[in-house]
Amino acid sequence: MRRSFALIVLGLVGSAFPQPVPRPSPEFVINMTNGSQLLLSQYTGKVVLLAFLFTT
Repeated sequence: MRRSFALIVLGLVGSAFPQPVPRPSPEFVINMTNGSQLLLSQYTGKVVLLAFLFTT
């Protein structure tokens, strides 16, 4: 019982400290209609605006 309580407390303490900011973004790939790929890493150091549109 004490061991499981200790593991729960350690898990809560570990999650209380978030990762440092700014964090590197994961690689984002857009597949274009002509078969090429557009990588977010191509725009390192530039401002990028993404608009996700949903139409029905």
